[in-house]
Amino acid sequence: VSGGLMDLDFIAQYLVLAHAHNYPDIVLGSTESVFKMAMQHALLDEQVGTNLLAAFTLLTKVFFILRLCNSGIMIEESAPIGLKRLLSQLTQSTDFNTLKKNIIAYQTFVHKQFNRLLDMAN
Repeated sequence: VSGGLMDLDFIAQYLVLAHAHNYPDIVLGSTESVFKMAMQHALLDEQVGTNLLAAFTLLTKVFFILRLCNSGIMIEESAPIGLKRLLSQLTQSTDFNTLKKNIIAYQTFVHKQFNRLLDMAN
């Protein structure tokens, strides 16, 4: 899925490759820690970094819940209401539709940042 966890990991890996020679502490292992260190070193705009971290947190929670409860794949129309409630509660969303809108908004944002990095590399 465009704007998903793989794109977030790519952005983090790009930041490590592009900046580790000047900021070796950016190489800490996790995507989350790379974003935090990139913000600390002003390699990422604070708002962009904050949104990338929020997207990573939300998408990771959803991914783990789906892996535990549903083999990682969820078809919304046939998903049990209890699973939708669990996803909403654990992501602190008011309801499943709000969660869905938040996921789409974050994926759109992440995809935009991913494309921006690709454009910069060319």
